[in-house]
Amino acid sequence: MTVATTTYSALTYSGNDATTAFAVTWPFLTGSLIVTAIDADGVETVKTITTHYTVSGGGTTTPATGTVTMLTAPATGTTLRIERATPQTQATAWGAFDAFPQSTVEFSFDKLTLMVQERATKAELDAVGDLSLEIGTVTTGAAGSSASATLTGEAPDYTLNLTIPRGATGASGAGSGDVVGPASATADAIALFDGGTGKIIKNSTYTITAAGAALLDDASASDQRTTLGLSALATASSIGTSDIAADAVTYAKIQDVTATSRVLGRVSSGAGIVEEVTGTQVLDFISATQGDILYRNASAWVALPAGTSGQFLKTNGAGANPAWETQAGGQSDTRLGSEASTSSFASSTKYVAATGNVMTGVTVGTVAGGEGPITTIYYRPLQKNLGAGFVTVSQL
Repeated sequence: MTVATTTYSALTYSGNDATTAFAVTWPFLTGSLIVTAIDADGVETVKTITTHYTVSGGGTTTPATGTVTMLTAPATGTTLRIERATPQTQATAWGAFDAFPQSTVEFSFDKLTLMVQERATKAELDAVGDLSLEIGTVTTGAAGSSASATLTGEAPDYTLNLTIPRGATGASGAGSGDVVGPASATADAIALFDGGTGKIIKNSTYTITAAGAALLDDASASDQRTTLGLSALATASSIGTSDIAADAVTYAKIQDVTATSRVLGRVSSGAGIVEEVTGTQVLDFISATQGDILYRNASAWVALPAGTSGQFLKTNGAGANPAWETQAGGQSDTRLGSEASTSSFASSTKYVAATGNVMTGVTVGTVAGGEGPITTIYYRPLQKNLGAGFVTVSQL
């Protein structure tokens, strides 16, 4: 093939933490590339093919362009330099009367052309008086590192990029001198470190306001709380009753009651949180048993124990408590006693039941042709309760 390019210079690319493929725009032979990574401090590291990058393109019998692919994307601030170093050897030979080796001769000329371009670039660097140099980037290298310079562009116009090592540290191990900052900055903005070296700052655009300066001027967290108008409650892990003003908690801020007919209290034993209590549970707060009567005395609700059988509840008027009363001298109830009967009476004779009894029924016999006489009379005693039990009344 022909070598169409007339000049050669190293290629440089800026890393961005994402791009891995970098074009090689001039022809080269397989195995003739040198790939170097230059960090932000200007420290150069020659990379190893297969370990750090792969190459596609190029050629073994004819030079060609191609691509360098890094296995890890170069970081932002890193410069990737790709150079060509064609082996300066002649490995072809042919004997007398051999057929003309056209491809071999062409390869040799191609290889010589690449070497001439590389030597021409070196010769141009040697002839500094014939070059037009423009100063490009100036990078600060680590203290004690070697200075370096790289040329970009094509002859006779080149850009010179310099890496200059920093001065040695002092006896205490600390450096001295001005830090490196941006060309312009925002007034009153806080300076931030640019990278992890601690030697370069950048403009943050975060300005310190009067309120921020007042906080920075405070000597303690307590003073800062005072500046912000905060009390010690701002750092408390819990809130006590003394932290809440009287009447500060409104009904709207209390948990909703879960159902109707509920009051707030506590039925569980011992002290504890407030619970919802039903009406029955409220009444159970008063000690009472079955048959007791609840009433209000002069100071509280109390239980009146159940009275004995036959007593009645008697009110004693306003300002006095009710009480059970036993019936004395008056009738409290009336009833018919157990039924009895008799068949001992003569025909056509008036029968009178025993004193205090009333007739409750009869049994009528039968005879030929119709009803017969009464055969049995049934009666019950009329009884009244005068407070000591039921007794049969006297004959009316």
